[in-house]
Amino acid sequence: MRARIAGRIGLAGASGALCALYAVHPQLAFLPRFCLVPWAILYSDPRERRVSALYYAVSQWLAWIVFYAASFRYGWYAPPLMGLLAYWPFLVFPFLFRPMQRLGLPRVLTLPLAWVAVEWIRARLTLGHFDLFLLGYSQARFVRLVQIADITGVYGVSFLVAAFNGLVADAYFVLRDGGWGWRSLFENRTLVRSTVAFMGAAILVLAYGTWRVATLPREAGPRLAVIQPNLAHTRSNYLGVTLSELAQTDFAVGEGKADLIVWPENAILDDFTRKDAYLPLLGALAQKKRAWLLVGAEGYPPTRPDRTTNSAFLVDDTGTVRGRYDKQVLFTWSEEIPFEGTLGRIAPSLQTLHRTLARKAWGHVPTGVPGDGMTLFDLPWRGATLPFAVVICVENSYPPLVSAAGTMGARFLVNITSEGEVSGPVQEQLLRICILRAVESHLAYVRCGNAGISGFIEPDGRIRSILTNSRGGTIGIPGSLTDTVVLSGGGPTIYARSHDAFAVICVAVAAGLALAGLVRGRRIAGTAPALVLLVLTSTSGCGQGRAFDAVCPDEAACRQALPGMADTFRRTDGAERGVVAFTRVAERFPALGPEALAYRAYFRDRAGDLLGAAADCEASLRGRADARTWANLGSLRARMHDPRAALDAFVQADHLSPGEPEILFLIARSHWEIGDLEEARRAVDDLLAKTPAHASGLTLQGKLDLAAGRTDAAAASFQAAASADPANLESRYYLARLAWRDGRDGEFKRWLDEVKSIEAKLERPRG
Repeated sequence: MRARIAGRIGLAGASGALCALYAVHPQLAFLPRFCLVPWAILYSDPRERRVSALYYAVSQWLAWIVFYAASFRYGWYAPPLMGLLAYWPFLVFPFLFRPMQRLGLPRVLTLPLAWVAVEWIRARLTLGHFDLFLLGYSQARFVRLVQIADITGVYGVSFLVAAFNGLVADAYFVLRDGGWGWRSLFENRTLVRSTVAFMGAAILVLAYGTWRVATLPREAGPRLAVIQPNLAHTRSNYLGVTLSELAQTDFAVGEGKADLIVWPENAILDDFTRKDAYLPLLGALAQKKRAWLLVGAEGYPPTRPDRTTNSAFLVDDTGTVRGRYDKQVLFTWSEEIPFEGTLGRIAPSLQTLHRTLARKAWGHVPTGVPGDGMTLFDLPWRGATLPFAVVICVENSYPPLVSAAGTMGARFLVNITSEGEVSGPVQEQLLRICILRAVESHLAYVRCGNAGISGFIEPDGRIRSILTNSRGGTIGIPGSLTDTVVLSGGGPTIYARSHDAFAVICVAVAAGLALAGLVRGRRIAGTAPALVLLVLTSTSGCGQGRAFDAVCPDEAACRQALPGMADTFRRTDGAERGVVAFTRVAERFPALGPEALAYRAYFRDRAGDLLGAAADCEASLRGRADARTWANLGSLRARMHDPRAALDAFVQADHLSPGEPEILFLIARSHWEIGDLEEARRAVDDLLAKTPAHASGLTLQGKLDLAAGRTDAAAASFQAAASADPANLESRYYLARLAWRDGRDGEFKRWLDEVKSIEAKLERPRG
């Protein structure tokens, strides 16, 4: 019995190990041609009819952890927990494949049917569609082999690879049953027929690929310059990153040498349309280079001003946004937190733990919302416009997005991404995914990565050029690459029109065969999954309740304890626990409600709930008038892009606490954001009359001078702000902009270095 269990563990582990070894060393592209064989043997051996699905489940989970081992950087718990939540669609395999074998069909047929069905289910149901290791992707570098994808999608390539695995498994059983004599391979008619059929299919696929590569229409398209900054994009360094990317582009791209300049995903990790922050600068760069810019940046949806979008913006030479695409497939935990609503309803304490882990892992609370559809951009070219589409980050791993762009009329695709933290093998895998997407829709792929791999892929999947350094490195290096996009005039492919028809057929056939096998085996009830459901639970909160009672035994003691409680949660980065604690205060002691809600607003803001924080401020103000709460409400409204409502709140704060410099500044800034420059100027003059060295006020004065065309006066205001506050970023950012515009390179570098030095001190390490 022990030997049998050890053998099963060995078989399950062998498949998982082969899959993981390919993920770590993608150059070993032959491994996927054998990686399914042990699983196939384990679950189709007629001598072993009752093998638990747990062998497969555990080995696949461990393989998943290796696939995405780079996420260990976010915490030891990240890959195991992410795997448990994300890999469950993989688990269908043994429950499809095992019943099919009862029909006596060769594994060269049943294994690819089952595996393609599983891959399609994975692509549809995995969280964020985040599934990078389909079998077909492993063969992307064999260009003639993968051309069949323009009919079947990547699933046709996966089918062929899985069929070879099935053929090897068939050969294993023939050898075993034949006493391990080689003659049995040639004497088994079923195996011989299967081999001939497989070889015929492989020859047809290669012949089609050879013909397709030779005959696919091609024409020279626009020239694109991709910028690979190799910079850490964080919420603390976006000004320095913007200036660095500006300098890199200015140096690397000659005037008139490109039709479009591409910056990567998150190139500006800030509200891209922030007043006077980025668009004038990018417009000046576009005008100087005589090329439009495509920039990855943060946006916000008009219907959810408390949320953000991961977007691509097309900017012309006047600094006008000519197109925008919002990422549709968000990266789970980094851009959105899954199961928010469900956990909040059924397990609030678990939801709190979930959000806390996500915030500590990534350093912020995800606030992303997905876009609602594919967008085409129009690029001026040869006196007309050329439509193209953008996919952001790992969106290219979800085939329907790219095929939608093809059917809408896109002539090429740009993939902007920022994958510096996912490791080289995963970046190579993502490049292979781009190759398959190009083949499926006959669309050239231009890939612009923050840290690589950046390059140009032709419509038939051939790599045209890759950005490399002098040593041939492609990852973790800064640089730029300018090349011509190759256009295909063939129109939407069969795959683009039919989408996943081939895969859906495999799903239907596999399900039908599995059902027939269950009926024949008369063991329908016995096929229920033998999986252990792992339920993640947090502590019941009883201990927290006792701690709360000790701090707040009565109203008077609780009133005195509130500032200390707030300070403790601030120091320990316990925003979510702070929300819970001050909710209890408000519920238990109604007289303390207004003060408790003001504190809760702060922690809700820290936990990423801007709307809830604003609602708490408003509720608190109905119970008591407080200047600080009004100011907090104004700041929240400003961050939710409502400067008029923010101004009203700041004015109320000023009435309660007149003459406070910070509130006067916020009033002036709100007037400026609304466009009321005269009132903004009056408010700034009032502020600076009271506080002449107010750095933010001096910076705003400089912005008003710029708007009025008084460049020298603006520069003097920015200089005064920088002198008044050694840590003032905005003034130095504007001084760097002015120096770049005037060609004062040494001064530009000085201000850039100061911005980067200040931002480096603001970086908050992950907890």
